[in-house]
Amino acid sequence: MSDRPHEDARPQHDEALMAPLAKRCAARFTPQIDAGEVDVVDLPDEGAVEIQADEWTLHLEGDPIALAFVAIEQEPERADELAGALRAAIAPDDLDSLRALNADLDGALATRLVASGDALSSTLAGLLQDPTTR
Repeated sequence: MSDRPHEDARPQHDEALMAPLAKRCAARFTPQIDAGEVDVVDLPDEGAVEIQADEWTLHLEGDPIALAFVAIEQEPERADELAGALRAAIAPDDLDSLRALNADLDGALATRLVASGDALSSTLAGLLQDPTTR
């Protein structure tokens, strides 16, 4: 998981204290959280939630989501390598959970990823909308 502690972060398993968006994220990533593969971090002072894995982090702000972007450990410099880098960084089960979260949010996750203007985030939006990609 991420080595970036957040002083204002709420524990991921204390659902009574989690914001509604954080609860939705945690619900979709329960198996990965239980396996220690993913953390859902509620950042109430920022009005944000992060889904963090070893190789990637998804940052979401607002509820409803106003901003979303993804970061990966090994981001390529060439645009034609972005999809492959995302598939290498995000495990198939994680991608399935992100797709389910996007569906729960009526496509708002993919919409905000595209609206970020970030090429990597836009590429992830495309992967979320294509259920054949693993």
